[in-house]
Amino acid sequence: MSPFALLAAAPAALLQGGQGGGIFFPRPVTEAAAEHDRVFFLIFWIAAFFFALINVGAVVFAVRYRRRRKGEPVEKSPSHNTRLELVWTIIPTIIVCYLFWSGLKGYVDRRTAPPGAYTIYVTGQKWAWSFAYPEGFASNELHAPVGRPVKLVLTSNDVLHSVFIPAFRIKMDAVPGRYTETWFKADEAGRYNLFCAEYCGSQHSLMSAPVIIHRDRKTFDDWVKSQTDLSDLSPLELGQRLYTLKTCSSCHSTDGSKIVGPSFKDLYLSERELEDGSTVTADEDYLRRSILQSTAQVVKGFSPAMPDFSAGPLKVQPNELIGLITFIKAQSEAGRAELEAAGAGAEGGGEQQEQQ
Repeated sequence: MSPFALLAAAPAALLQGGQGGGIFFPRPVTEAAAEHDRVFFLIFWIAAFFFALINVGAVVFAVRYRRRRKGEPVEKSPSHNTRLELVWTIIPTIIVCYLFWSGLKGYVDRRTAPPGAYTIYVTGQKWAWSFAYPEGFASNELHAPVGRPVKLVLTSNDVLHSVFIPAFRIKMDAVPGRYTETWFKADEAGRYNLFCAEYCGSQHSLMSAPVIIHRDRKTFDDWVKSQTDLSDLSPLELGQRLYTLKTCSSCHSTDGSKIVGPSFKDLYLSERELEDGSTVTADEDYLRRSILQSTAQVVKGFSPAMPDFSAGPLKVQPNELIGLITFIKAQSEAGRAELEAAGAGAEGGGEQQEQQ
């Protein structure tokens, strides 16, 4: 191990606090995170050393070489010292070049995913994340297996956002009108947090998503299959599944609480006041129009932040539209009564409401 690495290793281990994380970072769960921490603490301790050296030296010199008596003659200072000047030029140059190389190596590595990496398309919008998987579905959760490289391709539907996963030590901006990339390979199964690290409006603090790392490839494949096999679900069960897959749960609650958009609780057949001052009854036609043309009738007190569900990775198919409308209806007494009368049943919707 190089002297620079030894300088960083022991103090870094102390500040990491063992297996539970440390003062600065959560416990690293990727190889890149461990390298990131090594470079960070190397810079930290070099800076701390020179901070102490300069400040202690300034105090010592100020006290030792102060003028002790009035009228004491001032000694002539040397104009320069070639040996000293070489030392304080060459050594810092070597240190800075090493730090530059370490940072550049990590940056290039994070921008270049290994061949065959599993690709997930990430879309940010105020104020939710959508993760589109190559199997043809989207979710508001990021899932991946242990030990497999995962490439994230990011973009934004509105303003600048940024994917930040502290445990992985990755942060990458999602920019409107372009694509950016980063990747990771998780070494430990578990549940981690993803945040937006660019201020994007009044609900910025709510723009987070869970990162689920499965313990092996089989459990991940089982999860993917559970998300894609929707053929045997009833309209209500399908709608309940899509409530998560289409990221509806990020903006619409089922317990009456206000998030980004109106709550689904008691929405069906209620009177809604719109931004233009008019009112509308939230019947099936209104629900259908609000899903496919989200900015056509914006409810008063809410911004038109809902993404386009008529095209793109979040596109709602006809059977999915029926499922979502059925699920929304099941969140109100009037809707449940209507579903029961029609034989569709509302038991699942009631359970969803109680869980929320």
